[in-house]
Amino acid sequence: SLVVLPSNINAKISLSANKIRYSNLETSWVASDIVMKERCLQATNTLATTNMGDVYLEGFYSTRTKKDLKAGFDLTLSGITAEKVIELFPAVDSIVPMLKAFRGLLDCEIAATSSIDTSMNIVLPTLSGIVKIDGKNLSLTDSDELNAKFIEEALPFFHCVLSFFQDRRAF
Repeated sequence: SLVVLPSNINAKISLSANKIRYSNLETSWVASDIVMKERCLQATNTLATTNMGDVYLEGFYSTRTKKDLKAGFDLTLSGITAEKVIELFPAVDSIVPMLKAFRGLLDCEIAATSSIDTSMNIVLPTLSGIVKIDGKNLSLTDSDELNAKFIEEALPFFHCVLSFFQDRRAF
């Protein structure tokens, strides 16, 4: 159910914690600055050191009116393996199936904003986001996902090129 932020609270909080465990994620240190004002909550400068890599997070949650409910975040995972990304966010595997073919450390940035309804569900037509995956010294393993994706994307291209040259030979 919806958590409505009070309009009469203005607060600035600095948070720092050590040794937090959530599922397979172990955090040795986390810090964040949180501001609450005018029915909005904003987390900035959130940093964490974990067993899966470093985490940087900025986010907001706004409940200005019943028809103006919004949330958003910008999450960066630095120095994390593809397996750990998929373990933390299983939906990523269906969005980017090739990801599991990468070996090495990734830097991933995921950012999104959306309106939410009074049950705190995302209102899909208002969802806007981006995913950026980067890394250094990465390698690709031979995998079914990689081969299937290459064939799916490359064959239409090669067919188009072949047709172009076959058309030119007719002259």
